[in-house]
Amino acid sequence: MPNRGCTLRDRPGSQAQSSGVRGLLDLLIQWGLTDCVVSPGSRSTPLVMAALERAELTLHPIADERAAAFFALGLRQAGKRPGLIATSGSAPCHWHPALVEAKASHLDLVLISADRPSDLRHRGAPQSADHRDLFRPQVETFIEFEAKKGAAELQRLGCLLADQEAGASLHINVPLAKPLTLQPAPSLETPLPTREPLSPPSLPHRALLEGSGLVIAGGRAHREDCVDELATFLQSTGSTLLAESASGLRHHPSLRAFQELTPPDATPSWVLRLGHWPTAPTWRRALVEWADAGVPIFGLGREAQNNPLDPEAAALGGPVAAQLVALCPPANELRTYLGPVRPLSSPATDEEQLIQHLAGALPLDSIVVLGNSLSVRRFDEAVRPGHAPTDIYGNRGACGIDGQLAFSAGMAAGTGRKVTCLLGDLSLFHDLNSLRLIQESEVPICVVVINNDGGRIFDQLPAAKLIDPLDHERFFATPQHLDLCAAAALFGLPTRRVLPHQGPGLKAWLEDQAGSCFVEFDLRAQ
Repeated sequence: MPNRGCTLRDRPGSQAQSSGVRGLLDLLIQWGLTDCVVSPGSRSTPLVMAALERAELTLHPIADERAAAFFALGLRQAGKRPGLIATSGSAPCHWHPALVEAKASHLDLVLISADRPSDLRHRGAPQSADHRDLFRPQVETFIEFEAKKGAAELQRLGCLLADQEAGASLHINVPLAKPLTLQPAPSLETPLPTREPLSPPSLPHRALLEGSGLVIAGGRAHREDCVDELATFLQSTGSTLLAESASGLRHHPSLRAFQELTPPDATPSWVLRLGHWPTAPTWRRALVEWADAGVPIFGLGREAQNNPLDPEAAALGGPVAAQLVALCPPANELRTYLGPVRPLSSPATDEEQLIQHLAGALPLDSIVVLGNSLSVRRFDEAVRPGHAPTDIYGNRGACGIDGQLAFSAGMAAGTGRKVTCLLGDLSLFHDLNSLRLIQESEVPICVVVINNDGGRIFDQLPAAKLIDPLDHERFFATPQHLDLCAAAALFGLPTRRVLPHQGPGLKAWLEDQAGSCFVEFDLRAQ
């Protein structure tokens, strides 16, 4: 009989497989793995059992794989290094939306997919799918780790980990044979190879920035601790700061004196960008006009390396704080702005007033997660610099609306600090399963939902005036007509529905909540 390869029967080598699985976890812990986010599945049993043996790891069981991936993204944003573990078949495919965001935001995740033995691929085995390079181009580094192959396989993985680029996610596919248990076997000890650190890029000469300019801080500009250096830079150059709330810089007390709310009327001599491309349309239009006028626009920091207006635009690498110091001129003439001079829109809408009441009710040491679409825009429009907590985050890299509750739960678990998540009703619908994570969180999480009957950002599209209103509602706004408080109550969360005139009572109610809670800003036509 010809050798037809592996079969579905049990096969020898379970002790070697167990040693390899333990060695895999050892290497990842040496590399810095702190947490494992685990979704249930029989084929991943050996991996979960090995993780349970390690006191260095914190394990988070999350049944929904998509929520698990966004939870891991929140942990990574909080400074942890999480790994995701899932079984074979379609289960790992649900990680993909979070990986798109991770790629855009330079947040690296470790993906560990349990798999059928490699020689069962494309042979009709149940729960089988080809996981090789499943996540390209979001994940550039892939390795198939054959646990039975022992020390040589671990050395191969160790070399790959040592060379792994910072901020790049890693996918490890682990084919596992029956029996799917962890057998008594010694762990194979393999030290992680060391590599010489790369030399930092050379610092630019400050002559690049002559005259007074403008600093625009988009989402994730607070990735590095550079507030003091930025304040000195703004003061010594006489420059203005435009900072979105999700930059983490807008509400910092050290930066209030330098901020404007809208782009200046005069054309700046130069523009320095931090963080993602800005959300505010007026800021984006101003960048287009200045670029057309020949104003040099420099990106500073990882998120600002790409410029949608010019693929060849100058970008300054290296640590942001060090770059700002190098760009400062001698402090022989200091110019200080005395605060925002352009008012917020007046009078405030019902939605903006509710958001202002919310911002005023939040402890300054808490964390705010702003949902995409209109939520992040409305918060910026409603809340003046310095009138909200400093630490504000949002998944702005790919601008999708899914996974925001799970991300918030990961932030709470990773930081141990209270989190408030402000999002729209359609965003909540995309992540309803994650209300379970809010319920189970040991750290209080307040979910605040702006309920305006669907994706109202689409009302601003030019096509909204041309398409039939019923078709617009059906295909773009997509209102769900759900009882949101009833959905939250299903998970045992204290709930409060707030109408536009009831904002002043919000602060007292929030202060009475000891744990997680749910608030609906009901802005539907009454």
